[in-house]
Amino acid sequence: MAYRIYQKRLLKSQKISQLKEACLGRVHTLTSDFRRKLFPILDNRLKEYAGIARITAEIRKGEDKETKEKGLQNLKIQVFSMASTMIYASTLLEIYLLAQFTLLNRYFFLDVVHSKRTISQALQERLLETTIPHFLDVGLPILFDKMLRVVSKVMASLPLAAQLSNAALLEHFNTIQLKFIKHEQDGMEHCFEEILLPMERGEPWEYRYTNTVLEEDKIQLLINELRDIIESTSFVGLVDQYRIQCTKDLVLSLFSSAPSLILPTLLPAICKAISALPSPEEGQCEASREKFLRENFDGVLEEEDLVEEERKASVMDMAAGMDMMRMFGTFQGGSDTPNLWPSDLSADLSAFMETQSQ
Repeated sequence: MAYRIYQKRLLKSQKISQLKEACLGRVHTLTSDFRRKLFPILDNRLKEYAGIARITAEIRKGEDKETKEKGLQNLKIQVFSMASTMIYASTLLEIYLLAQFTLLNRYFFLDVVHSKRTISQALQERLLETTIPHFLDVGLPILFDKMLRVVSKVMASLPLAAQLSNAALLEHFNTIQLKFIKHEQDGMEHCFEEILLPMERGEPWEYRYTNTVLEEDKIQLLINELRDIIESTSFVGLVDQYRIQCTKDLVLSLFSSAPSLILPTLLPAICKAISALPSPEEGQCEASREKFLRENFDGVLEEEDLVEEERKASVMDMAAGMDMMRMFGTFQGGSDTPNLWPSDLSADLSAFMETQSQ
């Protein structure tokens, strides 16, 4: 009897471990898909904020040297502001998406394990409809304005005739980023909060006094959980690793054909390069990303979740599993936000669940 119980527990633990790995895999896939679809929006908006097209047109129309030089000085500041903002914005976007999909998949995992429905499809959609537009519409302009003030001071003295090498350009970007960090006197956690989160911390009234949560209040609790992640040293540390690697990748991409470039040649090259800024996927960044993901996914899981024998509902109950997966529907964003939820998510997880129920 004891051996049969042990075997049953072992099988259940193995199935749950397989489900967990499937959920973690979907976090990576969703994060990558969202980044790929949202990155062009970041690029277009930053070019608009910086006024690149307008400044370039003014330089071309300039009839005298003084006008062209003034335009180039302005272009220098705006391009470095845009590039420095993109390094941070693309980094924040990716890790913020990673945090959100980790949170949602963690709830999905626990709901399947416990045969519950903690969060509905509508709530998931509402979370993304709240956080992503806030970042794009509110946080991104704030980040650009902060960076513009720093760049205006750091780069003002750089002459237009400067011939910059790989190392020199990297040093300029590093100086901008260090000045930016120093300028945020309340800490980078507060800065990231302002850019990423739309609400102040607080518990809904109903939860505070009755310890129950109304459906419409759950969004605040989810955002509070995101806030805890953003305030963590692991989030800030991962952002630092990503932005350092992104900066190196950007600079290296500019000097493939020449050891040094004059500034007027370098500026349009930077504009082009940031439109294809890759995500750092190898080495230390990859290891830190995986650690961040697993730490936050496992944050509320306890050992008894994996081995409890007296659970009434089967962990791999097909009906409950299918019901949970329907929660991962199609998210429709704003006017310039693409259809972000991959249509094959439910099918992929349904197939996995079906194999595990056999």
